[in-house]
Amino acid sequence: MNIRELAYRNVTRNRRTYSAYFLSSAFAIMAFFVYSFFAFHPALSAGELGQYVFVSMSFAQSIIYLFTFFFILYSMGMFLKTRKRELGILMMLGMTKYQLKRLIFFENIMIGIGAIIFGILSGMLFSGVLLFVAPMILKLDISLSYYIPMKAIVVTGIMFFILFMIISLFSAGMIRKNKIMKLFRGS
Repeated sequence: MNIRELAYRNVTRNRRTYSAYFLSSAFAIMAFFVYSFFAFHPALSAGELGQYVFVSMSFAQSIIYLFTFFFILYSMGMFLKTRKRELGILMMLGMTKYQLKRLIFFENIMIGIGAIIFGILSGMLFSGVLLFVAPMILKLDISLSYYIPMKAIVVTGIMFFILFMIISLFSAGMIRKNKIMKLFRGS
């Protein structure tokens, strides 16, 4: 069994352990996607306030992305803390720190890709609901039709894949600092 297979088995067999990290990541991706959905909506960008809407939504997206980076990094740190004992046992059984870093990297990438897909799909569903509610709340004279937001999908997918790559590198680096016995004790 190689590291990728072990990472896949860890993620699929320990769903409860990974679910909080997965759901928090997916929720953050969904929030970002909803903003992208409305920022790139043809009816909002074509109106007289189109440029203002795009700039303000892009600014909000930037803030959400920055917040999400720290939120997911914190979630990953907490997730690794709960797994310290398991990681210590793996090292006692002969896994090297390099292999452990690769394992965590692959697990994080798998969770990230799943969270991106789930976040975008749930964001598309939630955006559909918001399309009916938004004109009433914003008192718009136009009706917002549903569309397939390819630009929002691509932007969200690329931005969060990059984010998960960076966080995966950070999380693999967190292991470097810990000694085997400290990991095994779980404190």
